Amino acid sequence: MPAPTRILVTASPWSLTRFVPTVFGELLALGAELLFAAEPGTDPVPDELAGDSRARVVELPIVRRGAEADAVKLLRRLTDLNRFLGPDHAASSWARRRTAVRALAAAGHPDARAAAAGLAAARLPAPVHGVLTESLNELERSLPPPPALAAAVEALGADSILLVSRCSLGGTERDVLKVARALGLPATMLVWSWDNLSSKALINERPDHVLVWNERQVDEAVDLHGFPRERVEALGAPSFDRYFEELARERATPSAGDGDRRTILYLGSSKNVCKQEPDVFLRWVAAVRAAADPLVRDARVVVRPYPGGGGWRRWRPDPPGDFTIERSRKQQPAELARLVLDADAVVALNTSAELEAALAGRPVITFRAGEEAPGQEGSVHFEYLLAQHGGFVLDSRDLDEHVENLARVLRGDVDPRPLAAVAERFVRPAGIDRPVSPLVAAAVLEHARGGARTPATIAAG
Repeated sequence: MPAPTRILVTASPWSLTRFVPTVFGELLALGAELLFAAEPGTDPVPDELAGDSRARVVELPIVRRGAEADAVKLLRRLTDLNRFLGPDHAASSWARRRTAVRALAAAGHPDARAAAAGLAAARLPAPVHGVLTESLNELERSLPPPPALAAAVEALGADSILLVSRCSLGGTERDVLKVARALGLPATMLVWSWDNLSSKALINERPDHVLVWNERQVDEAVDLHGFPRERVEALGAPSFDRYFEELARERATPSAGDGDRRTILYLGSSKNVCKQEPDVFLRWVAAVRAAADPLVRDARVVVRPYPGGGGWRRWRPDPPGDFTIERSRKQQPAELARLVLDADAVVALNTSAELEAALAGRPVITFRAGEEAPGQEGSVHFEYLLAQHGGFVLDSRDLDEHVENLARVLRGDVDPRPLAAVAERFVRPAGIDRPVSPLVAAAVLEHARGGARTPATIAAG
């Protein structure tokens, strides 16, 4: 019997345990052995794989330590900031502000948050930005991987590396890919979510293969990150496989309903989109209750605070409003499937849960929250889901137009089926009934067995 293909998996523990455990089960079934990289004292193995001898944790010094760590951090945060100062990212005001804060903090500025506004307002002309980008990239390319990390990975005897990447700002992806190149290990990057390539760090180290959700992300990988198109595959979103299962299960369970009264579900977004979204929500509720159309005015309102907390964490409305709060401390596909299937319309500012709602066949509507939600219009990926740009979310300039759109939806004047089809192509381009996890696992294993590359020379530190 041939030896199992040994794959070193690197990612944040949160990404692994909550979003892609199904891929790992498929890999094990196909004959892989999985080594989950972790900093000392952490255990990123998904619960479903605990106790399986073919899936184990290996402690690696992934985070840089020592005298050069601060200098490397500053270089990478300046690189992150520079990305959003260029003309191609004029709409990325939120990312510009966030990366400015991080860069100034790394440089030791005494009041980085206050100073970030001025820095984030800067723009670099295309020629200047191009020269600066190449200079920063050249500095990054000349930086060797941490010797201790390279030695530790080499000792594992891995056949390949799977990087589950969020394109994290200032993250460790660059060092992991440097080690893969230095050791001649094939490296596959699985992009974690739909906004990562457009709103986070530039990946200026090249994996051998990149797995993304859809053709829009293929274009992003090529146009924004410079990956060769032939190395990027649009296989779909494995993180939605369980949600599809829960949708099927919930659809098979009759709902009690609420008579003729319509239900509007408000899905909260992360603090990166809106730090104090409860304030926006309460203003939205007031507009709904003041609507001229009784279908909107008298609708049952359900709000699901963002599971990660943020501005929702300590929110306890006083006095309690005319709405129902459905709290969740973590991502729960079954609970979300029940909520969206019980709704007649779904409202959100900018969140992946809009995709779940559309996949359930529910109309999704947004409204512009302005300066209170800098991560809404200030994010490039917000435009991706809007119907006027080929997406499925019905947009509204303000709350007055939003209430009118809600009335249209609740009266049945909007057919959600074409919009749902757009969402389906976004997460399952190979077919709505075809789970993505087996496709991703097969691709990862094929690339892992494709053979070692010629090791690169590690520059002197």
